[in-house]
Amino acid sequence: MRTPSLVTTTSALIISTAFLAGCETTETNRVAFDHASASNEQLLKDRYACIKESMGYVQSGTGYVNGGYGASQSEGKSMVNGPVFNNCMALKGYTQNNETGRLVVPPSLVVRSYGD
Repeated sequence: MRTPSLVTTTSALIISTAFLAGCETTETNRVAFDHASASNEQLLKDRYACIKESMGYVQSGTGYVNGGYGASQSEGKSMVNGPVFNNCMALKGYTQNNETGRLVVPPSLVVRSYGD
């Protein structure tokens, strides 16, 4: 009977660790809310309205001159302003409770924010 080589054992350990780390990440990225009467469908509608209301433009700090006429343009991206989003959701009666909240946001719909 042949014993597993060090390379095989190490590879199996790395793959197992990566798999388990992925599972752990999913749990820590859970986004959930509590509300006295809202359904999950209502949460997604209210959340979408708050995302639209709190969307802002974040500059990366680098800029360049476009076309030689002095019109400058900065690089950046649109992101959700965390405090504005949180206030919007609170005004609609939601409390964010990622550990035990009953209204869960699907992982594919979780958005990044700034300012938290």
